[in-house]
Amino acid sequence: MDFIIIALLIISVLLLVFSFFKKDRITELEKNIEELSIKHIQDLYQLKKKISILEEELLIQETRSAPIAKEKVTKDTNNPNKISDILKNQVLSLYQQGLSIEEIAQRSTLSQGEIFTLLQNIKSRGIE
Repeated sequence: MDFIIIALLIISVLLLVFSFFKKDRITELEKNIEELSIKHIQDLYQLKKKISILEEELLIQETRSAPIAKEKVTKDTNNPNKISDILKNQVLSLYQQGLSIEEIAQRSTLSQGEIFTLLQNIKSRGIE
């Protein structure tokens, strides 16, 4: 009986020593997951940075092209007959959908007065 207890004690000590030298798979998995999460966060940061750069470029392009387009439209809209048919149809369609003149002005390049004049011309022709 003493022999069995001593043998079990020796085996337990050997297993304890062996457990210290054995590689722990859980810590390796934790390190891998941590590396992946760090890489994922870095990739997200890079994507957000690229998106913000693209958004800035688009805003710069819009601000450069918007005044030119606005000048062309205002030159052409001094006379209601020179407003393009596409723009007239768009204004008429938005008005028929129930949008107010202010909302139409926000969605188009025309002013509220130009839209009002255009709608009056359309009504006088009986197209509505």
